[in-house]
Amino acid sequence: MTRPVKSCEPSDDHSEYFEIRVKGHLAPSWSEFFGILELTHTSSGETILCCPIADQSELHGILAKIRDLNLPLISVIQIQSEGSADDDSIGAAKASAFNPVAIGAISSYRHDG
Repeated sequence: MTRPVKSCEPSDDHSEYFEIRVKGHLAPSWSEFFGILELTHTSSGETILCCPIADQSELHGILAKIRDLNLPLISVIQIQSEGSADDDSIGAAKASAFNPVAIGAISSYRHDG
């Protein structure tokens, strides 16, 4: 598994951090729209969104924006600090990946009404 982007490493502000990868390169101006810390472009044509998330509704809000812009979602990774609830936590940061297929099912849901 790849190491999280440096700015996505958790700090002491008690937010959960997520690293969200989408296909294509987004302009830096999109960081304000998503309410995120940083957009990072990869050489493989992906954009990494580093997101401090207060709760699950905020995460779903960002995923809904990605869906509404019709951006192909590649992965969503929760970044956990060394002192997280997991006892087997080693190293400076631990990444917990979510299945993009399962998230695709969430992002395909539309509420009309």
